Amino acid sequence: MENSSTSISITIIHGQAKNRITLHDYSNQTVASLSAMVEELTGVPATSQKLIHKGKSLHPRDQLLSEHGVANNSKIMVLGKKLDLENDAFYQKITELGTRAEKAENLLDEIGKEIDGIEQDFLAPELAVLSLGKLEKRIKKTNELCLQTLETLDSLSLKEESKQVQAARKSLVERLHAQLDRGDIMLEKVKRLSTK
Repeated sequence: MENSSTSISITIIHGQAKNRITLHDYSNQTVASLSAMVEELTGVPATSQKLIHKGKSLHPRDQLLSEHGVANNSKIMVLGKKLDLENDAFYQKITELGTRAEKAENLLDEIGKEIDGIEQDFLAPELAVLSLGKLEKRIKKTNELCLQTLETLDSLSLKEESKQVQAARKSLVERLHAQLDRGDIMLEKVKRLSTK
């Protein structure tokens, strides 16, 4: 019987490339866990892979590799194409939404400079009051742009997409949350300056 801490080495073959990998805790490794490692190694999304061992496809994904006879020095052939990010519809949509995040960042940068100018008394008090009201509206409008972009991102169904697409989405979500936080801080500054 296999010890749960047993490690084995197998060869992954994708196209002309052959890569040797070590599977730690072999007795608990499933087809899904191997598929995730293969995705990192080859760039072929787990959902687009077909893993073959001794002429037989490895599935279902929750089945243990040992149940398929995968052992030390086994060879696993990988069929499937690498993800072409430039032609991936989800990635293109995320990239498009990234331009909205960049627009929000630029708008908040401009607003921040104007707030700094008001804090340093570059405007006459009567003009500063008018300017603060307009700045508050611009900040709220920018926050609304961030929220709409987050809603659009949330509506994208990425359950089975590659890790690269998921990472791009996560990065964009973090950028948008950071801009919302910036906008909230600026709104507080504007309110504080309005009560001076």
